[in-house]
Amino acid sequence: MEVIQKNAHQYSVPAMCKVLKIPRSTYYDSIKRKDNKITKDDSNVERAAINIFNSNRKVFSTRRIKNHLNDKGLTVSGQKIGRL
Repeated sequence: MEVIQKNAHQYSVPAMCKVLKIPRSTYYDSIKRKDNKITKDDSNVERAAINIFNSNRKVFSTRRIKNHLNDKGLTVSGQKIGRL
């Protein structure tokens, strides 16, 4: 997959997939999976938010959790905290 990404500026992706006998869908799925780094970051934020909530007698609002996360260097919206 890295070979295709490195040469995408020079050759078309479908042509490289055909030569390498790799389905295009496999290539594009691998790109999407790499974007899952975002969900890993979300799990870190979720753990931190839950720890803050539990350590404060489970009475913190999303705004206060957001402020604590911002103090720790994690930028998160209040809506996202509400979803977690």
